[in-house]
Amino acid sequence: ADTHELDLWLAVESIAAEHKMITIEMSCRSETVSETLMGVIKLTALAHSAGIQVKLRLLDSFSGGPDGTETDPYLLQDVVQAIADGGADVLIVQGHGNEDEDDLRAHLESLLGLDVSGESMMERLGFRGNLDCTVMASKIGLTHFEAAAAGSADGTQFVTLADAATAMADAGLSLGYLDLAAAQTLSK
Repeated sequence: ADTHELDLWLAVESIAAEHKMITIEMSCRSETVSETLMGVIKLTALAHSAGIQVKLRLLDSFSGGPDGTETDPYLLQDVVQAIADGGADVLIVQGHGNEDEDDLRAHLESLLGLDVSGESMMERLGFRGNLDCTVMASKIGLTHFEAAAAGSADGTQFVTLADAATAMADAGLSLGYLDLAAAQTLSK
């Protein structure tokens, strides 16, 4: 094994003692997406060999944001396909907090339709974004979401846990094991 793989293995070994899941982040706009993707797949295999699940957060998954940069939707599909086939347990697509509901719906529906090995995309795909898009994503069947405990200091429009929990409860959507009252106290 080369030194890089050994370093990754040691990192996974030290994480395994304390956690059951690691989160890996990668950008969909990086100039080295292919190289990063290969590293993520190797790290995922190492984590699984140590009994650790892997959540991958794909940053810049959607076009727009403060810099107005476009994200190629076909590249996003290819990246999600490769990571799912590489064994990631949960894939969170994250935009910039100002996503458009209609555009986001089209992207999520195309990702949910990917034919991947292992668990279906419905079981793995998650979202982090603004409140309206979070509620829309839950209505089309997503069950994994990330939210902030409180508002963001940098001005991004990511949904807070309390706002997401309240909106989903108001829409009659299941909150699973989330304690709504406890979530609402986080923003106070």
